[in-house]
Amino acid sequence: TPNNSVNATLFVEKETSNGFIQRETHGRAVVDQVAVGEESFPIEVVQPRRARPGVVAGNAWRLRSSLSAGPATTSFTFGAAADRKLMGDWDGNGSLSPAVFNNGSWKVRRNWTTAPPLTFSYGQPGDLPVVGDWDGDGKDSIGVVRAGRWLLRNSLGAGSADLDFTFGTTGQRPVTGDWNGDGVDTVGGFQSGVWSVRDHNSAGPATRTFTFGTTGDQPVVGDWDVDGRDEPGVYRSGRWLLRYYLSAGPASKSF
Repeated sequence: TPNNSVNATLFVEKETSNGFIQRETHGRAVVDQVAVGEESFPIEVVQPRRARPGVVAGNAWRLRSSLSAGPATTSFTFGAAADRKLMGDWDGNGSLSPAVFNNGSWKVRRNWTTAPPLTFSYGQPGDLPVVGDWDGDGKDSIGVVRAGRWLLRNSLGAGSADLDFTFGTTGQRPVTGDWNGDGVDTVGGFQSGVWSVRDHNSAGPATRTFTFGTTGDQPVVGDWDVDGRDEPGVYRSGRWLLRYYLSAGPASKSF
């Protein structure tokens, strides 16, 4: 091969009852400079975490550790009744913790042990807050949606938007998720049971449009089946209706 070629080999071992099975995958890319040297490093493959339900009334949060009917597993208070409530993995440790937004003011509990909460301003009155991992670094960060304009930031703090584009319509409720399993959360919208999601954080048409739910439902998003991709759900007067596919059809799970 030419010496401007970067070659990679990935060895994956799977443990079975009869020992380890090894699979080998090769990749190659041609670059515009001469490539020299060799590097080896381990990669740990971990299973995605299943999303779990939670509800907020006023400033009282109630979370449950499984997708099933039953009492809350964890309860706490955070924020004020008028705040918009969100959750995110702010430090990349795999655990979600709460945040609240009110007229451009954020208060983020970065994890369950760090105190006090991080407070800063980003956005303005009338904005709708969103949370997601926009750059694929394993940590969630913030954004606001302003009449179809998405202003997303790759860090927790005041400053200018890292991504600024238009997607959806004013009447849609913004939703975000990793729709294709590439490790990056991207944009979407929900209105009267109609979902429109896009695989890129940029202006353009929806990658997928489908109906799941009805008028009055509240959209929820999560990896319900632990396949590494987020899927749709709706919350309807205490009932959760979740679907394992980005398409129209019946609920895959309800409780």
